[in-house]
Formats: sequence, C-alpha cells, structure tokens
Amino acid sequence: MIELHYPSDCGNAPKKKFLIDLNKAFVEGDFSKIEMALDTNVEWIMDGNLAIKSKKKFLEKYKSMFKADTTKLQINNIITHGKTAACHGIITTKDGNQYLFADIYEFKSAGSKLISKLTSFITIVKQ
Repeated sequence: MIELHYPSDCGNAPKKKFLIDLNKAFVEGDFSKIEMALDTNVEWIMDGNLAIKSKKKFLEKYKSMFKADTTKLQINNIITHGKTAACHGIITTKDGNQYLFADIYEFKSAGSKLISKLTSFITIVKQ
C-alpha cells in the first residue's frame, strides 16, 4: 500500500482530483487507468529530451520504466487553469531514495480529461 499525501484543497476541484488519482496510478502501475487518460496522439517529453508521440509508445515506455517500489507519494501542489495543469511532489521508494517530480499537462480542451501532452521532469534528491 502506498502512502499518499496531497494538499487538502486538491480534493475540491475535479481536475485536481483526477490528477491525484492519475499520479497514484503512475506509481502503482495501474496501466489501464493511465491508458484511459491519454489521447490517441499524446506527446510525452521527458526532461526536455525524449519525445514520444502516441498512446501506444507512451505506454510501452512507461511499462519499461515502471518499478513497483514506491512507498510514498507526496503531492506538494497541483495548479490547473483551462486546458493546462501542473503537479509536483516527491516519490519515495523502498530503498529510501526520493525523486522530485514536476509534470505539466495539456488536455484536449478545458473540459476534457484526455491528456494530449505531458512534459515531465524528475531528479533524485536522496540516495
């Protein structure tokens, strides 16, 4: 079971709640939940370098990176506006490593829950 923490105001906005659930799915390896959140032509940019441009390739890359070793997900903040959102926090693993992450999401439209673009940054902060 993963320990989950997020700001109390995040549960009041539907898009923030959606992003909490999605980030939880990422650390738990809930591939079906992740797949349902992606637009067919989703673009994923990681650390400014790797660009993936389809749902299939996104899921393949994610599955190749996934490790079932997260013990804690701390979401520090989620900001939403129109069709964009950002989320940042810390992932802690069983071996005590901590990873600082920041994700910027672009949805198909302001009312959509389909992600058309995700830009991700992650760095290790403790080993």
